[in-house]
Amino acid sequence: MTPRIQQPALVLLLVVSILAAQVSRAQDPGVAEIRVESKEVIVPVFVVDKTHGQWQADSNGETRFVEVDHEITGLTAKNFHVFQDGVEQHTQNVTMEPDHWWIVADNVSHHAEYSCTPSGIWTCADVEAATVQSSLHTYFVAYVPPPSPEGSCHKVKIKVDHKPKATVYAREEYCNVQHLVSDPLVGTKAGNQMESFATSPQNARIPLFARANSFFDRVDLTVEFPWKSLQHELVGCFQRTTVSILGLVYTKDGTLATRFSDVACDSSTKRHFIDDNPTCEDFQSSFEFVDLPTRYLTQLHLPSGDYSLKVVMTDGEKFGRIEIPVSVLKFDRQQLSISDVAVSKRFQKVADAADESTLAPEYVRLISKGLQFAAAADTQFLGRSDRLLAYTEIYEPLLTNTTPLKVQFQMRIKDEKTGEIKSDTGLRPADSFVQEGKQVVPIALEVAITELPPGTYRLQIQASDTAGNKTEWREAVFTVLQ
Repeated sequence: MTPRIQQPALVLLLVVSILAAQVSRAQDPGVAEIRVESKEVIVPVFVVDKTHGQWQADSNGETRFVEVDHEITGLTAKNFHVFQDGVEQHTQNVTMEPDHWWIVADNVSHHAEYSCTPSGIWTCADVEAATVQSSLHTYFVAYVPPPSPEGSCHKVKIKVDHKPKATVYAREEYCNVQHLVSDPLVGTKAGNQMESFATSPQNARIPLFARANSFFDRVDLTVEFPWKSLQHELVGCFQRTTVSILGLVYTKDGTLATRFSDVACDSSTKRHFIDDNPTCEDFQSSFEFVDLPTRYLTQLHLPSGDYSLKVVMTDGEKFGRIEIPVSVLKFDRQQLSISDVAVSKRFQKVADAADESTLAPEYVRLISKGLQFAAAADTQFLGRSDRLLAYTEIYEPLLTNTTPLKVQFQMRIKDEKTGEIKSDTGLRPADSFVQEGKQVVPIALEVAITELPPGTYRLQIQASDTAGNKTEWREAVFTVLQ
């Protein structure tokens, strides 16, 4: 059976000193895709009690009734009725799992992150210090559909027996096409539109930054975009948008090597905030953009070689597009090797990070000496405020031998225009980065960009060992702004 897709982050409520949170879910394109796994259709469902509400005064003293939805838990297969094309189907089973969202407190600020696929992570706009007072769940309703032609689409309706009357939020259609957990848009109308835009002469209206780094057996991709460029609307006390991303990887001869897609499910969730705190207008002054995405991370597995990656993003109205080269390094497990160099502006303590066993479990974090790093796509750094950290991984097969061996590295910074070496660490031991029993040595070093005048620079790192082995130089280009 195909592995289960990661659940959508249904609701993420960031508030200061909140005792309770109530939410509701909208039936819109951001709700998780209905999945076909093996011979079963798996429908993600959110069930709420809509009998609650509260009158609320706005800043002008006028009152209005704001709807409040309360999550309904504890339902079983007996409570669910599944209809496909108007005909009731037998419910095979129902499971309930927590949503995949979390709060990150890093060196810059606080922000929300959530996972909709096993290896994809959406990052939201920065907010002030916040706490989370919500823990919501998704029901996964499974049934075996009647036989149908490949490519055919079907209407699905879910009803729930519950008192008081339950409201069900779920997608209402699925198509009989092969979906991968890392590519939920394949074969869909939205996915086809994005494929067309990948080669369209139409001007892109969402600016994108993208960078791919090769780490031996995987490629880490970071895509960044300004959240202010996304079309969004006010729903309750929160802004809402629908963002989708598509990646197409081509070989040198133009053959499609692999693809991925994802939907920013949390950002399209309809939410209301109600409790004893001030009005929506006051609340929005600090948190109205908290659920708008601004970065996407994912990881790909490709054979060594050179590729071209086309990334397409849409907010439902506008598109963004970027094409970048991807070079996957040849990895020989018998030789000392070094990965690409990723530059980062943000990091957090591993102790404060999310539980990776449940949040994007297939995404491999960049971790060194207790810190977790987020690779940057936009490699422009403000010299007075940003911090620049370089991250790379050294593979040393001899570390498992009983013979004493030392791993070393050297980092230098060159002025891209003049070729002048601005700084050089010289040969440094990597002892403090070595992890017992592991052959991969994660190296993270901070670059003192405050000492560099504005300009473009080439950061280079080389690894060696006391057995006389030496790697090539790996490098990353960055720019220091005033």
